[in-house]
Amino acid sequence: MRGVEQHERVETLDIIRGIALMGILLINVHIMTSLDFFKEAYGIQAQPETAFDNILAALIEFFVEGSFISTFSILFGIGFYLFMTRAEAKGWPERRLFVKRLLALGMFGLLHLIVFWVGDILLYYAVGGFFLLLFYKVKEKFLLVWSVLLLGLFFLFYSTQLLIPESLMKGMQATGYNVLEEAEAAYQLPFFSGAWWQFRFQEEVLLVLGQIPLLIPYVLGLFLFGFYAAKKEWFQRAAEKKLVFKRMLIGGLIAAVPFLALLIPMRMSETFFTDPGVIYQYDLLLRIGSLPLALVYISAITLYVTSRGAGPLLKRFGAMGRMALTNYLSHTVLIVLFIHISGLFDTLTVTGNIIVVLVVIALQLWWSPLILNRWQYGPLEALWRKLTYAGSIKKEKD
Repeated sequence: MRGVEQHERVETLDIIRGIALMGILLINVHIMTSLDFFKEAYGIQAQPETAFDNILAALIEFFVEGSFISTFSILFGIGFYLFMTRAEAKGWPERRLFVKRLLALGMFGLLHLIVFWVGDILLYYAVGGFFLLLFYKVKEKFLLVWSVLLLGLFFLFYSTQLLIPESLMKGMQATGYNVLEEAEAAYQLPFFSGAWWQFRFQEEVLLVLGQIPLLIPYVLGLFLFGFYAAKKEWFQRAAEKKLVFKRMLIGGLIAAVPFLALLIPMRMSETFFTDPGVIYQYDLLLRIGSLPLALVYISAITLYVTSRGAGPLLKRFGAMGRMALTNYLSHTVLIVLFIHISGLFDTLTVTGNIIVVLVVIALQLWWSPLILNRWQYGPLEALWRKLTYAGSIKKEKD
């Protein structure tokens, strides 16, 4: 059983993936350690306790939120192209393999969602990945067109929140406060108790599953952009494509600056933490503005690695990226178990959450190279690969 070998990997993509994992954790950690998921779901803005924490939260929102999950999604589209073309070149039934790969990813995601945490992205990726198969043989220019159309459709639908009457918003927030009271009571119960499970399934899991159809245009749009970039061989021939990345870097900066100019005064306004209309406007602009910022990060990292090479720290991020599935899921296991066992749930400040992130990322930067120096794959990557290739045989040659 030989699929994609390690010598075929593109180092820059692994480095970008590892750095994106750090950004994703920086965004996710407050939802892992508090009840902020329910606040966000019902249009209630969580207010940091101190001015310093408020500044840190704003900086994370401006420069991290949305950008790194967008980056991760683009990388998924790139990975789809590399997996399919390499499997096809080696005689594997590439579509069947990718379906099995998605089913395994969906299994990981569903278990992650049900057992540990509400913020899983793997299930969204697995569902969105099935639609990618429809575009495998589509011409490059149509991939870009469909990417723009799907992202535009998503943001058009997302903007309808701005049309919700104020009275309805207030009612939704009132419902949210009631759910928060129930959540506070549920999360004081013993971890993994029956009542805790029941609350999580009814108020978290079902809500997340219901959102999957709404988010498919967003993730699929980003997948298709990554697929387009891979078909154009931007990363496979990065040294020859520096001009592409320089233009994308400059274009991304030019596109991102106006959004920052709009977001900063909104974030500083007196009504930011109380007016749901302002919250929704801010969230919409933040999500749109994160897309060009993601292109800036991708381009900057690629240009740096292509020009100067990967130093020791970037190589560690590369190893972390090669073990992306293991490291992403271990974020949840480490933090959720720690936060509940220690009794610190819903007590950490923004600063405290950042410290937790730094500790976890330091651990992953340490253990990822150690594991890959001894084994070819991370533990969950090896399992994922086994589930993908098990029972498959190469196609007969004509």
